[in-house]
Amino acid sequence: MRIRQATGDDIAAIASILQEAEAWLRGREMPMWLPEELEIDRLRSDVFSGMHYLAEIEGEAAGTFRFQLED
Repeated sequence: MRIRQATGDDIAAIASILQEAEAWLRGREMPMWLPEELEIDRLRSDVFSGMHYLAEIEGEAAGTFRFQLED
């Protein structure tokens, strides 16, 4: 597994991973994100701010996280 800071090329993969996780959590009545947090423009802004990281296995996106110092 390789973990690296996300780039603009990773936005679609990050959105897909987060949307899948959001649907899984919502199906279990455990919402985690506000709808606007998963909008492409918001994700793009966060990626270009250096907040998102991508985990890859054999070059394929496998997970993501957002690192922030404040909530």
